[in-house]
Amino acid sequence: MPLQLIQSSLWWSGPSWLQCNPTEWSKPAAPLNDTLLPEQRKTVMNLLVHTSVTDQDIFQRYSDLSKLTRIIAWCRRFYKNCKSRENRRNGILSVMELEGALYVLCKQAQGSHFGQEIQALINKQRIPSRSRLLNLNPFLDENDLLRVGGRLSKSSLPYSAKHQILLPTNHALTQLIIRHFHERNLHTGPQATLAAIRHKFWPLNARAKIRKIIRNCIVCFRANLIGSCAIMGELPSHRVQPSRPFSICGVDYGGPLYIREGRRRNAKTVKAYIAIFVCFSTKAVHIELVSDMSSETFINALKRFMARRGKVSHIYSDNDTNFVGASKELQKLYNLFKDEQHKLHLKKFLSEDNITWHFIPPNAPNFGGLWEAAIKSTKTHLRRITGQISLNYEEMYTLLAQIEAILNSRPTTAMSNDPNDLSFLTPGRFLIGDSLSTPAEPDITRVQQNRLSR
Repeated sequence: MPLQLIQSSLWWSGPSWLQCNPTEWSKPAAPLNDTLLPEQRKTVMNLLVHTSVTDQDIFQRYSDLSKLTRIIAWCRRFYKNCKSRENRRNGILSVMELEGALYVLCKQAQGSHFGQEIQALINKQRIPSRSRLLNLNPFLDENDLLRVGGRLSKSSLPYSAKHQILLPTNHALTQLIIRHFHERNLHTGPQATLAAIRHKFWPLNARAKIRKIIRNCIVCFRANLIGSCAIMGELPSHRVQPSRPFSICGVDYGGPLYIREGRRRNAKTVKAYIAIFVCFSTKAVHIELVSDMSSETFINALKRFMARRGKVSHIYSDNDTNFVGASKELQKLYNLFKDEQHKLHLKKFLSEDNITWHFIPPNAPNFGGLWEAAIKSTKTHLRRITGQISLNYEEMYTLLAQIEAILNSRPTTAMSNDPNDLSFLTPGRFLIGDSLSTPAEPDITRVQQNRLSR
């Protein structure tokens, strides 16, 4: 109250010890507690830490290797044009520019993981004994890239296949390259993906890394089906005896596929089928797109097959009773092989070319596991690439031809981790002498050896 305020000496004069000399002031018995001062404001400090951009950030910014390579190529061209105004380059990117950009990315990835090995090679010293690259005998090429050494320098393989570019295991560039080759080869399995990568690159611990990336692939996960396993029987004699490619083969139908009649938006879809021929000795695959299940269409597909692959001596196929089922499409195929007119046309055509037709036992589809596996692999690529999209005839035939090339580029033998071993064996080597997915290389077989630099 005002009366109490007038009589309050503490308010007007303060405490009694404050009027004395400061040397006579008494010390407080207990230290001040911050909790007794509610009007005090707390001081908050914000610490900002600036981190430098690492090489991983550049690779993780883009999820597509082609896009990242093109961006680096454009940046390199811009730098060169600014540096030299006389020799400016315009237009689309060339193959050399894209390859140079890829080499820059590989060099940066190698420098972050193989710095000690690169420095030792530059100083012409031995690689540390604990290095993982010691067994690969690495060396630096003219672009200062680490490549796999070995004893295949005098072989006829391309330079990129003899001395692959080394890549670290857990680098983002390695993941981009594995994903790029996996998608480029229409979502192949770990073995075929590794075979495609080994033409140019050598990632460390590649098998485990490829399996992990394919396991995380959404397209492969959705299309992956778990099948039942059965005890395998003995192989027939034609499977284990050497013969010319496609001289002894098996044939099977697959489908139906729905293709568009034309390029119009309102073009209706029609049914088409796949005729697959599989070589018994090399496991090479030939795919034909047929329009219906008539005898004339089947004979025409057989004629196209033999015109490209050579005459056939023995053909194996499913028995008639294997096509009996509730499905209308299986009933059509059953009627095709059971029709007497079809048998007469087929026997007349086969007798003219001295072809023997064999049927597997009834109700035993396991005897046709060779062409059933080819049908499964073909449908796997079709499901992962087309999905629910309807293609026209040319697009579907082109896609089937690409699937055929990929199936014929799969390794038929186990791949070795030793860089001194020769390349893997594929069905395409029996057809054209090389894998169908091998990058194009200049032919130097007729050039004298004293003119070659490598």
